[in-house]
Amino acid sequence: MQAHLTKIITLVMAVYLFGITPRLVCSQDSPSSVTGQATASNPELSPLEKEMLAETDKLVTAFNKSDTKAILNSFLTDGEIIDEQGVVHAGHEQISILMDSFFKAFPNASTEAELESVRSVAGIVFADGRRTITTADRKSVSVLRFTSIWKKSDSGYKLVSFRDYAESSSMAPNAALQELQWLIGAWVNEGADARVELTFQWSADTNFILGSYSIKTDDGELLTSTQRIGWDARQGAFRTWTFDVDGGFGEGVWSKSEQGWQIRSTATTPEGTNASATLLFTPVSENRFSITGRQRMLNGEELPDYEITVVKEPPAASKK
Repeated sequence: MQAHLTKIITLVMAVYLFGITPRLVCSQDSPSSVTGQATASNPELSPLEKEMLAETDKLVTAFNKSDTKAILNSFLTDGEIIDEQGVVHAGHEQISILMDSFFKAFPNASTEAELESVRSVAGIVFADGRRTITTADRKSVSVLRFTSIWKKSDSGYKLVSFRDYAESSSMAPNAALQELQWLIGAWVNEGADARVELTFQWSADTNFILGSYSIKTDDGELLTSTQRIGWDARQGAFRTWTFDVDGGFGEGVWSKSEQGWQIRSTATTPEGTNASATLLFTPVSENRFSITGRQRMLNGEELPDYEITVVKEPPAASKK
């Protein structure tokens, strides 16, 4: 039983390491689709899809009224907005500053949103779509894609995270990945319970960064995972795909924060258990960074936060 639990935790850790009349194409566990214009009263929609349409409608209405207080009411107290530049605005105070500044700079601006997909993983709901922001004089229109992450609370669904993406990016994968060049190398952490080793290197075509993880427990068990980090030009963000030696897998989306990098991840264990989490990579120095896991869910249950610090190992001495 302990070995089984350790493998689940290892997979989860490896994955973490690493506005409205919407038109809807929805999936929740098994994909379903709706064609044409969809509304919250559409009988073809699932209860979850209807809830997401209603919650998104509230958010859009609040935006179009320049009502920061109503926008905050849609977020958890520790929720966040990630703008199209990748900057994280975490918590009600920072979100309030962001929205008040926007409404002051663009009074009476309006938004429209179109939901394209809704899916539920481990008690967390992901609702993706596309939205436009139009200035009051209608001379400027911004088109953005968005990902919204919702969590059920006593007062209904609340936003954990809302992220905007530029519609597209023409940056080449290798050029974009230069921002993560600092990861290349071997890293190690020796904790009380296990030794964790991480290695990152360029793929042969230099269009991806390849990662590997190994965790050796005190009882001698060796657990490994591999990872591929790539550039998503459509969303303008880094994406991560992780594969566990036992057959589990996961994916994550990166965003830049004031302290470093944030990764929103979901995973499926070999037994079919769902997991999700937020991971923070925070550089401490040129050869050291911390890894913090928070908002971790395993099969619908919350797991405690954790933090470790890894140190880069010096290059192996060449043989003469």
